[in-house]
Amino acid sequence: MFSSSRLASKIKILTGSLLALTILVGALSIWGNSRVNKHLLTLTEEAMPGMQHIGMLSAQFYRFRGDAWKHISTKDPAQMQKIEAGMAEVERQFHQELAGYEQTITKDQDRANFEQLKGLATDYLNQWQSVVKVSRTGDVDQATALYMQSLDPYFQSSLRL
Repeated sequence: MFSSSRLASKIKILTGSLLALTILVGALSIWGNSRVNKHLLTLTEEAMPGMQHIGMLSAQFYRFRGDAWKHISTKDPAQMQKIEAGMAEVERQFHQELAGYEQTITKDQDRANFEQLKGLATDYLNQWQSVVKVSRTGDVDQATALYMQSLDPYFQSSLRL
């Protein structure tokens, strides 16, 4: 049989072992949670805001393009002015989103893509100025041809980014 002192000694060893294992499991849990937290912070503070800005940029770029086609297809000067006012607001918002997205960039490849997108968008918006002049004359065929020649290549290139 076991003596009471030997039993007490084994209980102390068992209790100490359990305590050590509990501390080890707790330390591993804390370490694991800190790693998960680090990745979640990366997602919520870097990736998600950037994705939100990219989504808004895309929506505004498509809206501007759709408004350009509406402008080209109408012959009503009052409607053209309304469309142009809306396009000016979309352009303002687009630049605001560009600035917001730029602040979220942390990787060199993302920076390079951003600079390329910014250049394409700037060229697209600048080229619109020549198309809008033709569009205001009501010559749909000429405005369409000019759009396809001078703007659409920028738009198509932006889709590949």
